[in-house]
Amino acid sequence: MLKIILLFTFSTLIAFCSQNPSNLGKIFGLTLLSPKTGSSCKVGTTDFPEDTRQVSSVSLNFLGTFQNKRFWDDLNKIGTALISTYAPESRWVFTVNGLDGTLDVFDISVPQNPYYVKSIPFRKNGWGWRPTNVVYKNGIIAASAEMRIRQQQGKIYFFDPWGNYLADTYVGSQPDFVSFTPDGCKVLVANEGEPSDDYTWDPEGSVTIIDLSSGLNFLEGKTVTIGFNEFNKSNIDPNIRVTGPNASVPQDLEPESISITPDGRLAYISLQENNAVGVLDLLTLRWVKLLPLGYKDWSYGASYAGQGLDFRRSGPLIWGSPAPSTTTYLPTWIKGIYQPDEIRIFSYNGEIFFLSANEGDSRNYQSRQGDGDGDPTTEFYNEEVKITEYCNSGSLTPFNFNIDPTLCANISALNSTYNLGSNPLRVSKIGRDTNGDGLIDEVHTFGGRSISVWSGDGKLIWDSGSDLEEMLSGNKYIGKAFNLSKIVDGKQVITKANPFYNASFDRTGIDRRSDRQGPEPEGVALGKIGDKLFAFIGIERPGGVAVYDITDPKAPVFQYYLNFRFHDSSITNTVQGTKQLVELGRAGDLGPEGVAFIHASVSPNGKDLVLVSNETSGSITLYEVVVTLQNQ
Repeated sequence: MLKIILLFTFSTLIAFCSQNPSNLGKIFGLTLLSPKTGSSCKVGTTDFPEDTRQVSSVSLNFLGTFQNKRFWDDLNKIGTALISTYAPESRWVFTVNGLDGTLDVFDISVPQNPYYVKSIPFRKNGWGWRPTNVVYKNGIIAASAEMRIRQQQGKIYFFDPWGNYLADTYVGSQPDFVSFTPDGCKVLVANEGEPSDDYTWDPEGSVTIIDLSSGLNFLEGKTVTIGFNEFNKSNIDPNIRVTGPNASVPQDLEPESISITPDGRLAYISLQENNAVGVLDLLTLRWVKLLPLGYKDWSYGASYAGQGLDFRRSGPLIWGSPAPSTTTYLPTWIKGIYQPDEIRIFSYNGEIFFLSANEGDSRNYQSRQGDGDGDPTTEFYNEEVKITEYCNSGSLTPFNFNIDPTLCANISALNSTYNLGSNPLRVSKIGRDTNGDGLIDEVHTFGGRSISVWSGDGKLIWDSGSDLEEMLSGNKYIGKAFNLSKIVDGKQVITKANPFYNASFDRTGIDRRSDRQGPEPEGVALGKIGDKLFAFIGIERPGGVAVYDITDPKAPVFQYYLNFRFHDSSITNTVQGTKQLVELGRAGDLGPEGVAFIHASVSPNGKDLVLVSNETSGSITLYEVVVTLQNQ
């Protein structure tokens, strides 16, 4: 009884101190319930609210930010603001803080002034080593957590909109993404199952499905985990990459993100390192198919090649030349592997499509011990190799491929033509034999540097080509792409001197990422505003959010780009200088990892919002989606 009285008193204080007085009754109603009686299941609900606006276009305005003043842990690749979700009942944002092992909570009742409320201490509570993902649906928040030894089984935890614990259950190895079905009756977890750093323990990837239709009681009996044991190298498409040393197919397939069809029947799971998407039937709990995504052709005249890509650290490019002699096209024996991080399902005229953010990712496992500069001291496995070293003896270790001599001659000629220098294009050690003669004759770069639209059966419908690099270089969409270095100075049109062009997230410097994956589009949120569907894409390396109208999946239209990031070449060109700015709260946003859309019907100010979580700077930032109506 004493516990209930104390809980009631504490809830009363929260309610009266809240900037949203209507929370009072809701808090009373929720906190006095038994902790396992809630449910997110509401048959008939969808991901997109009704909205009758007739929309012409959208843009972004900066609203507010919370700067955590915590630079990420560069050695362990973890920060304090990875993924966020918004609970409309409390007007609170829940943010994954992987560095401290907490779920941090912020009040955005006034979006211009987000403020810290509390932290839910996963690590201190013994709820795993750190949360990894969080999502809200129909009054329930679900957060996955991995163990200190990541290869062990993880867990998923459920909370109410005020962060009160409700329930938990075990899932698979290294849970990394959580997604509800549109009606909230099931929650799915992508268990990535990455190997240990020394690659001696490689668990199988899997997807966990939890049935919430009867509430949160006895979840262990409503949980099933689906692996990939039915697949082997003889029954999967040969274009699905299996690249781990001595890995079986079930071990090598690593689920990255999940999106679910509007009817809740099928789940699409991105398998990033494998350059594939798995389709899972949620009624039969069987795999429908593994879809290989194929290769991106950056040669002159190829479909969706755009103007090619910037593959050299040679300074800013002047894009736009249609001539095949331009330095941005690649020969046909170098192709890109799309490798999307996040994918999102949507429908058009009754057909299913999915949007992919083609970040790219190589397998690179190193020791967690650093030297004086913070670099790892031992490299156990690295899939990357400089293209100029591809034919060197021992460069493809641990693999021993037979290489077509013509490929080696082509690489030498490419180097002679472009003088690739000490920072040539990185490619995968695992190339492709295109003619079946047993010799590798094609090499692959990581990522598509683009976003793509695919049909439900995995056919490429549209790709943004070189849009992102051209826009970031100040050669395209001029007047629709902006930097915001200081809030008081307002937006600045991106020009050809953009300091963030193919920059890294921990320092500025033009062209720093051109020889790798370029800008790296990563997180995706979809928002239906009136009669239009918009995609909001986080661009991880330079920062910022790009917006496309994807209402017609065959003809998406670029809308806007805004990047809130400070630049001063005397400070931000080094990691140490950037770190100091972060700790002063002056760096802006670095390394957007998660993007969430908040519809006007549930947002705290009645406006459409975009919420961005920035892993490197540990900041969360809110943008208003400025809607221009038709005939306005």
